[in-house]
Amino acid sequence: MNFFVTGATGFLGQYMLRELLKFGHNIKANYRGNKDIKKKNDGINWIKRDILEIDQKDLKETDILINLASAGVSPKKTTLEEAININILSASRLLKIGNIAGIKRFVYAGTCHEYGHTANSFEKIPPNAALNPLSFYGSTKASGFHLINHLSIELKLELVYARIFSAYGPGQNKYNFWPMLREAALSGNDFKMSSGKQVRDFIPAQLVAKHLLNASQRDDIIKGQPFLINIGTGNPISLGDFAKKEWKRLGAKGKLMIGALSDKKNEPMNFCPDISNLNYKKIL
Repeated sequence: MNFFVTGATGFLGQYMLRELLKFGHNIKANYRGNKDIKKKNDGINWIKRDILEIDQKDLKETDILINLASAGVSPKKTTLEEAININILSASRLLKIGNIAGIKRFVYAGTCHEYGHTANSFEKIPPNAALNPLSFYGSTKASGFHLINHLSIELKLELVYARIFSAYGPGQNKYNFWPMLREAALSGNDFKMSSGKQVRDFIPAQLVAKHLLNASQRDDIIKGQPFLINIGTGNPISLGDFAKKEWKRLGAKGKLMIGALSDKKNEPMNFCPDISNLNYKKIL
């Protein structure tokens, strides 16, 4: 199949490309002019184009569009203008020009941060739960979702919208929790963290990519009926227990100092997904 991937140079993008290449799919991907694309013979048709500059010709003969582009993913900072351009305007624009280009299915990566305070109302958050974001990032992603949701209904398109929970793995920003924990463990340093009482669903980035590929190929998607999924493992764990597990696995020599730092204000304590419609069987 022919895929077009946006956000391909990002953390999840690298895993998505490897997954697509593994199954022999044809891939086009865009990159910004300030990115250094060194692999000229990696099996990917790289297009030097900002996401807002992608045109109908770029999307010609594409079967599936996978949109991983996001602005403001923690801990990266972004401006209001960039967040609106990437998370809202480019998301809807891709849907419209992709429709004209004849794309069969659109798979968009959302974030669990769109749920925000709603997380406190559920043991496991259903994909159709109300969106009540707490962050600048979550707010613009939620706004983008509402727009493309209505557009896909109006244009009768196949849309899968996947809200990703706590993805982690090599290549993640070094200031995220898992990379900092891993760096401390491997260097023999102590690691200070919060109370660790927060419950999360940590999912390896490679598995996220598998689910996104699965979403592009499942046969229960109906035109004009947006299909919402949460991407997680279904195995929630406290931040403290996750840290202990990784600390031991990595053979850390330093001290894991749980409770040395304060918890973030207004942080949901239970952020776990309902993954009942994720359809594991095709990827395991």
